[in-house]
Amino acid sequence: MIGTNDAPYDTTAEFESKYRQLVDIYISITPEVYCVSILPQRTEWEYRVEEWNPVIKQICAEKGVTYIDVFESIYDGAALKLDLSLDELHLNTSGQQLWLSLVKPVINP
Repeated sequence: MIGTNDAPYDTTAEFESKYRQLVDIYISITPEVYCVSILPQRTEWEYRVEEWNPVIKQICAEKGVTYIDVFESIYDGAALKLDLSLDELHLNTSGQQLWLSLVKPVINP
């Protein structure tokens, strides 16, 4: 997963360029590529996450890669749900279990 650590530094255009390059590298290595949405966060950069997830989804659609949206299930309408977070950025055990329940069925049906 990329995105969270890029939010303070990259513009949307820079992020998109980097993400496209990364997806192209993965496609060249393996036929099955999965991209998981960036998790919401309770930081001043949340707006970038909200801008970037649609970019990831579009890149996946263009390249025939599977997009897995975990954002909506972990988002409270403003940021990361507090009951799923250790520190308003990282998932706690409950958040990790929810994330896994969303990702695993797509990767390993």
